[in-house]
Amino acid sequence: MKDWESATAKAEALGIRTVRLRIGVVLDPEGGALKEMLLPFRMHAGGPIGDGRQVMAWIHHEDMVQLLLLALDDDRVEGAVNAVAPHPVDMNTFAETLGKALGS
Repeated sequence: MKDWESATAKAEALGIRTVRLRIGVVLDPEGGALKEMLLPFRMHAGGPIGDGRQVMAWIHHEDMVQLLLLALDDDRVEGAVNAVAPHPVDMNTFAETLGKALGS
């Protein structure tokens, strides 16, 4: 990621407004990581990944879309932007919350 972000320096040096979105896991029940997690959790077989202490930076798909539109339309947005929810969670908390939301 460092190389990718460094490559934007050329555009910035030319005075071009540059936005570098640092995107977390995009959650959407219709696709991506969450869609793949739903079946195991609905079957009461889901759980945390790894030892559960890994931090998961996430963002809801609708928030991601709104952030993309803001970055395109608002000249005040520039540089690195963390495209994640304000409070990341560890995998234990995420798995527990998802299980409760699904009634597991």
